[in-house]
Amino acid sequence: KNGNKMVLSVSKTFLKLKDLILEKNTLHEQWTKMKHINETLCSQVNLHEEKLCGITDELNNTWVYVSKIKEQHKKLHSSEQILRAELAEKRQLLQNIREELEESRASWNLVK
Repeated sequence: KNGNKMVLSVSKTFLKLKDLILEKNTLHEQWTKMKHINETLCSQVNLHEEKLCGITDELNNTWVYVSKIKEQHKKLHSSEQILRAELAEKRQLLQNIREELEESRASWNLVK
């Protein structure tokens, strides 16, 4: 009887060991697959990070360009205001000269 129990115990242990080995192999396969998936995902993340860096650089360059255009616009606007003021001043001067010319003609006509 004792030997029989020992054989059953050894058989159970052997079956348990066999199950554990199969489970270990299954887990190892799953681990290998997960490792491959992880490597693929890491590679994709790296690609997206590179693209994002490129986009960030382009955005920064665009903002620099927009800032320069804004500055040029501001200068042009200031220049335009100066030119408008000068033009208004010259128109007033021309109007004054016309009035003086009319007064001179009227005085000349009186002298004649």
